[in-house]
This record gives sequence, C-alpha cells and structure tokens, in this order.
Amino acid sequence: FIGNYAPLPDLAKHFPMQSKEYIDYYYRIIDDMIAHTDLSLHEALIKNLREEIGELSTEDLKTGMVSMVFLDLYVRTYFRAKAVCALAEAGINVHLFGKDWDKLICAKRENLIWCGGQVDSAECVRAVQNGRICLNVMPWFKDGAHDRIFNSMCNGAVCITDHSKYLDEILTPDENIIFYDLKQLDKLPEIFENALNDTDKLERIQKNAFNFANREHTWYARAKQLHNELLKFL
Repeated sequence: FIGNYAPLPDLAKHFPMQSKEYIDYYYRIIDDMIAHTDLSLHEALIKNLREEIGELSTEDLKTGMVSMVFLDLYVRTYFRAKAVCALAEAGINVHLFGKDWDKLICAKRENLIWCGGQVDSAECVRAVQNGRICLNVMPWFKDGAHDRIFNSMCNGAVCITDHSKYLDEILTPDENIIFYDLKQLDKLPEIFENALNDTDKLERIQKNAFNFANREHTWYARAKQLHNELLKFL
C-alpha cells in the first residue's frame, strides 16, 4: 500500500476548536460515512447539515461544508487502517510506503513491512514496479479514480480496490481490476490469497490492465481527451 497513515487520535486533535456539541456532531457524520460507505463526503455533509439545521441555501451549505473537509481524511485513514490490518492479521505480508505506519495498532505487526517514512513519487512508482498487487482505498469523492490505480496498471501490478461509480463504469472485474467491498473487509484476505494463488489469472489481469491504462489513462491520453473536448468550442 502506498500512502501515509495518521493515527485517528492525532487527527481528532486538529478538529476545529469547537464546543463538545460540535465535536459530537462531527463524530456523528463520521459514523454515518463509516456505516454508509457509498456516501461521498459531499453527499454526507449535505445530508447531515440539512438533518441538523433544516433547509439551507447553497451559500449556507458551502459555508458549513468548507469547515468539515477534514472529515474526509479521518474516514479515509480509518479504512486504510482497517484494510491493512485485515490482511496482516490474516497472515499476509503488507509492504507499506508512507509515513507514520509505525504508529498503526495492529494485532500482527510482524506482517507489516514498513519502508521507514515519507516517500517521493519516484519511489512510489518503483515500489509498484517491484510488487505484484497494489492495494487501493478510494478517497471519499466516490465518483472518480486515484492515481494508485493507473500507476499500478502502467507499472505491472494488479490493483485491488474498493468501488466508485466511475471505476464501475470503466473497469471490468477480474479482467483488468479486482474489486473488494468496504462493507466486507473480512473477505479481503481471501480475495488477496485467491489472487496470489492463481498466477495465471493474476498475469492475465495484469496484462489487460497494462494495455487498458496505457491506451486510455496516461497523461498523454488525458491531454488528447482534453484537447478534443476543447476543440468542440472552437
């Protein structure tokens, strides 16, 4: 896994200096996003603001939402820790590239192989090139992709990721991607073990993913798409 870890108590210290009532409200939103993993940060904030305050104007929603974007980092970190620990505690070695993973509380820390600190983009790519599988946990926008996915595909690793609306539209399960469900993290070790044990299938997914990403999701391909869209306005 490539990405930083932040202990949740440390994140909570950075909550805006508000009353206990506000802090409790933030935790209710966090609990809502954890329970309903298909809710984007945007949807969760609007839902909870309207439930708490009632009908709000667009400007009022913007004002309320901008002070709560830190909730994305909190929930994202929560699921990163859950996914990594699910694998480690099932006896699967997990190589971690990013800072502060030494602070993760895990029952089987002996299965966590930490790179030792912050890594730059080039080292991230080298890590993917040396791996067979790259774990991804999506940020909380829920209708897009993360560069971990396309970096994995372009550098010879199979990406195992949770869902988003966009990923479900462009990717084919077990053809160029392997999906897992955030609501069923207990099944994640079995998904990894099956992938590692079926080397023929893993190699096929890797080749399909490489061809797909290098055809449609390099920076060059993205620039061509933007260029073609802009030409429509000329």
